[in-house]
Amino acid sequence: MFTIISRCQGAFRLIAVSGLLSCSILCCDDMDARRNRLSLKPGKSTTSVEKPWEEKISYDTDSIAIAHLRDQIVLCGYDKNAGSTSERWFVRNNSDRDIRSLTVEITYYDMSGKQLHQRDAVIYVNIPAGETRMVEVKSFDKQKNLYYYKSQPSRRASTPYDIRMRINSLTCYR
Repeated sequence: MFTIISRCQGAFRLIAVSGLLSCSILCCDDMDARRNRLSLKPGKSTTSVEKPWEEKISYDTDSIAIAHLRDQIVLCGYDKNAGSTSERWFVRNNSDRDIRSLTVEITYYDMSGKQLHQRDAVIYVNIPAGETRMVEVKSFDKQKNLYYYKSQPSRRASTPYDIRMRINSLTCYR
């Protein structure tokens, strides 16, 4: 009787161990899938698909139509306070096309005119024709001690700066 019980316990142990191993393998695979899913950036696609309703317009080429469209997109109302982690401004679409995204070149200058920094900000925003939207990007000022000279100055010691913004590219709906 003792040998039958010990054999049954051995079989039970084998089943229990194999069950635990299969659960741990499934959990590891699930965790890897979750890790991969979380590593994707929102709004970004892993594949590039041409969409017939979109048209990418680049301002690097000399074209009257592009220059005309560029004059109809207005960037205004820039704001960044000292201590803020974001920069905000308005994009006014005076064209007859709906904007899907734009790339803005931002150049930062100190008050004596020396360049501090330059970057391209890609902004994914839907702006219907004739409308205005506020856009927000993460600030280049990691130390949070700079402020736009037209914004409210901080009570603590901070340095004013000026900017120049230029639209490099647009993605529009047809």
